[in-house]
Amino acid sequence: MNQTTVKIRPAFIHPALSRLVLWLLVLGIAFWTLEQIKTTLTVFGLAFLIAYLLNSVVTWLERRYQFPRGRAILLVYLVLFTTGAVATALLVPMIVGQVNAMVTQLPEFSQRLTALAGILQENYISRVPLQYQAQLEEALRSSESSAAEMAKSMLMGMRNFILHLVSAAFLIFTSLIVSIYVILRWGGIWQSLLEILPLGYRHEIVNLARDLNKIFGGYLKAQITLASTCGLLTFGLLMLHSLLIHSNPYALVISVVAALTLPIPVLNQVIPPITAIILGMINVGHMSYAIQLAVLVYAVNLVVERVLAPRIMSEAVGVSPLFVLLAAFSGAELLGPVGALVGVPLAAMIKSIFVWFHGRFLTVDEEAEQAHMASLESEEIALKARLHTVEARLAAMEERQARRISPRRRRLS
Repeated sequence: MNQTTVKIRPAFIHPALSRLVLWLLVLGIAFWTLEQIKTTLTVFGLAFLIAYLLNSVVTWLERRYQFPRGRAILLVYLVLFTTGAVATALLVPMIVGQVNAMVTQLPEFSQRLTALAGILQENYISRVPLQYQAQLEEALRSSESSAAEMAKSMLMGMRNFILHLVSAAFLIFTSLIVSIYVILRWGGIWQSLLEILPLGYRHEIVNLARDLNKIFGGYLKAQITLASTCGLLTFGLLMLHSLLIHSNPYALVISVVAALTLPIPVLNQVIPPITAIILGMINVGHMSYAIQLAVLVYAVNLVVERVLAPRIMSEAVGVSPLFVLLAAFSGAELLGPVGALVGVPLAAMIKSIFVWFHGRFLTVDEEAEQAHMASLESEEIALKARLHTVEARLAAMEERQARRISPRRRRLS
């Protein structure tokens, strides 16, 4: 009988390599798809962030006042939409009007810079030796033109930024609508993510996620608190200065700039004072008045950043003020301003992950170890008792066997 042999050809690609290529292909397609839907990702990312921030308020209403979740969500969004509508109706026209007024006063600002340069040339440069006057006059002219261009670019950039915010109102409104659906399904989304994890790690991952959530949520709330405090203090001091020294129609714009730039290291100490100097020169035209505004703005920023921020951040993130400063400086050294901005929450999250990893894989729980040793001791005692019982039974069997053998020997003898 003829037997047919089947030849198995070796695979040209190793199965592990083929899986790797398939995963790379899937990831490439996924990244390309995400690149094409940036606007949609922005809407949903902002919606998840809004839902994440508001979920804590909804949970607090559920626990404190025993509100049903649907009613608590309705109340929170009703307050949010009402506050946003009132703020938009009152503040946005005021800010846009002030920025447009600043842009229209740029020619006057340039004339005041020219007059200031003439005063400097007349009172100071004319008194220096002749061999240095030409160089100083050239430096003064270049500084005058560069200052005017910088002021113009800053004001135009501020105007475009505010106009972009106004034009992005539809995007923000859409994100708010999507966030309602997200917060309604918040528990289901969390449960779906848990089902992906291995069963043995779910409890530990849940505890770790709670710690990370506490850190990230505390960091966001602390930043919002600090920015709001900085804006309100700046606005209050500028209004007090307006009542005592001179009216300042740009106090709100300066306060908004101070609040928005506070979370950004380095820039929060540069942009608000420069904005105050430029707007002070536009408003009055005297450098002393502009310097007064800049000193007030810088003093508020210094107090909030150096005094309030370490304490609030340490309480919100759950670490010491020294750890906050260390994380901020380390992030700034590694990644620049972005690192200083996200260094504190990242360092706190890394600390929580390390504590979990250390407790899970690098150390042994003392209570569990003691319980394990106690169980081993009890097992040892039980084994000794069984061994003693077996030895007693063997001795009894030997004794019985000896009794049976002794009469036989007597008979034989």
